[in-house]
Amino acid sequence: MCKQPVINRKVRRKNNGIILWFGLSLLLTGLSQPAQAKTFDDGKIDVLMLIPHHWGANSFFNFDNFKKMGWHLTSAAVTPEVEPCKWFQNSTGVSNFVVDHLISEITDVTQFDVVAIMSSTSSYGPYAYDDLRQDPDTLALIRSAVDSGLVVWATCAGVRVLAAADVINGRQVIGASRFQAEYEAAGATYLGSDHPPLIDGPIVTTVIGNYYHHHITQAIVRALERDSAAMGSFEQNMLTLNQQEVSWPNSKATDIFSCGFPSGGRDICRLPTGDCLVTGFTWANGNPDAFLMKIDVSGNLLWSRTYGGPGWEFGNGVCPAGDGGAFFVGSTTSHSATGDRNIYVVRTDSTGAALWQKNFGGNSLDDGRSVCRLSTGDFIIAGHTESEGAGEDDALLMRISNAGTLIWSRTFGGERADMGMHVCESRSGNIAMASAYGLIPNEDNINYCISEWILSGDPLWSQEFGNEAGEGFDYPYSLLASSDGGFLMTGSSDTTVPLDTVVIKTGPDGALQWEQSFPGPFYEYGMDAVELNDGYIIAGNSEPPVEWNNDLWMISLNRHGNNTGEKRIGGSAHDWVTSIAPGENGEVVATGHTLSGGSGTWDIFVCHIETGASPSPGVSIDMPSNHFAPGDPFYLTARLWNPAPAVSSGLPLFVFLDIAGAYYFWPAWTQAGDFRVVDLQSGADDITVLPQFPWPMHAGNVEGIIVYAGMTNPAMTELFGTYDYIEFGWEE
Repeated sequence: MCKQPVINRKVRRKNNGIILWFGLSLLLTGLSQPAQAKTFDDGKIDVLMLIPHHWGANSFFNFDNFKKMGWHLTSAAVTPEVEPCKWFQNSTGVSNFVVDHLISEITDVTQFDVVAIMSSTSSYGPYAYDDLRQDPDTLALIRSAVDSGLVVWATCAGVRVLAAADVINGRQVIGASRFQAEYEAAGATYLGSDHPPLIDGPIVTTVIGNYYHHHITQAIVRALERDSAAMGSFEQNMLTLNQQEVSWPNSKATDIFSCGFPSGGRDICRLPTGDCLVTGFTWANGNPDAFLMKIDVSGNLLWSRTYGGPGWEFGNGVCPAGDGGAFFVGSTTSHSATGDRNIYVVRTDSTGAALWQKNFGGNSLDDGRSVCRLSTGDFIIAGHTESEGAGEDDALLMRISNAGTLIWSRTFGGERADMGMHVCESRSGNIAMASAYGLIPNEDNINYCISEWILSGDPLWSQEFGNEAGEGFDYPYSLLASSDGGFLMTGSSDTTVPLDTVVIKTGPDGALQWEQSFPGPFYEYGMDAVELNDGYIIAGNSEPPVEWNNDLWMISLNRHGNNTGEKRIGGSAHDWVTSIAPGENGEVVATGHTLSGGSGTWDIFVCHIETGASPSPGVSIDMPSNHFAPGDPFYLTARLWNPAPAVSSGLPLFVFLDIAGAYYFWPAWTQAGDFRVVDLQSGADDITVLPQFPWPMHAGNVEGIIVYAGMTNPAMTELFGTYDYIEFGWEE
């Protein structure tokens, strides 16, 4: 079942940041003597989560974000079980949280890297967090953590626990405003309740849990990165991965790649050869490094490498470089003395050897999230920056040449939190970006935003979308340039409690065509999409309210957004999909990270999934109906489909009408057997045969229009000779 949300569509010309964003670009051979960085000998981040009484809905945002980072989580509380907020329990059926340990059992807090005081509902007035703030063992544990230099995080009223533990004297904090007197009595300087996450030494304080939920995890990461700040040159090393085939329900084939340390795939792309590239992160070398691996069409590992310096590196987005190599983007701290993050860009050859590695950024947080290769041969990067722009942070677009030269950069956003999530080349050859657009917390929250830019970096248009249900939380994760010239965006929204997968389809100008919301049992995330011959496949994550382990959730949609089928895929533990790409014979290939592999830590997975798409090239007709009355909209489109990774060139495309036994051929609409020679692109592609127009008044009512479409090879010499690929009819 799918529920159509109420969409509040807004159009706004926002600050375009036309001033060039001047970045720092350092070559591979930059610095000579790397500083000694703090490393994590066990190759993982251990987080101790303190679960308060009446824990709230935002706890699951944080659980999932921590898992997305590949962290190892341990839970503790004052009691063996902790009740959720009653409203949350009644709305979702969530059960009590059964913790791993009592807080009194934690005798050595230094076995952890982070102590996280998890979210509690704000509905209990002056009693919020009383179980933790009145427990001597909890307060002693927090004091020991701060004294040992561990990162300690608290949000909203949870800052009360820090005040009770007497660890914020002389520090700046943010938190729930009704407890301001408690913070100040503990010696803290209070900065308010509407503020981005704040880091002061090892203490991280935050507010507005769903609005800033991505920023919260980033703030904890930045505190850890600063603790291990180091400067040095980039290196590349071979990465040894053990490949194991496992059996997951609804998966044609799944392979898990492990190195014994937490690792995860964050993006996957397909090469013209049919092979796939995967980028992500691995803790195999002490601190996290970006990695790149290549697998063949059968899923066999061809090679894998790590890239990075003495700091922290992550690979977030990858695309083919056009010559068999790769171009990937992510983040690095290896060229910042303070541990602040820069955008990390690597260009490789076909074996994964780096041709160059560079970083771009300013004096604060800069992160590359997504990359695509333009038809010009340059590359576009989307991400976000706190170093430049108009607000708390801004979405960022950068155009980089094949040689790594920054051509231009632009910031995009308003006064609040904005983040560029995904970038693609539009069907018209321009640049399109999906971004999260922050409004006023507790009023409009976060909206989706799609914008299009010309190649010179000037904006064409931007469109906002947001729901009117829940708290108005709408977050995009991917953007697809659809075959009809429009765009398909996937993300998440609180259209129902607590979070749903959402898909929005627009026209070429961003005008809304349709939108669908797909509620699941609990928390659902729409992560990525691929277009098929007859619709789309949506990759997401779905979490049941009892097990609290995500599975892959694949939803099939037709061209009009109707749900035509679902699959849940995964193992016995937590499995998180981040990206999908076209595979062989109409399949899709997914990547992410999993705890279901049996290695005891997070592993990379690559999953091959059958979609029901045609395994063979073909052509079909799309038109509104087969019967029309005066004034009805009419259009005629030929949908071309090529499941192969490479382009097939020089194919004659025939579209002809049968009118009482007489055949009329496009594009001249004569009986002379006309056709058009086309290049069959990889994937789905639409060719407009007749643009939309109102059915003429003089034509009257018409039923049973018959339209044929066929595609043949260049050697065909007779009209009704052998058709290589042919389908007849229309789709409604």
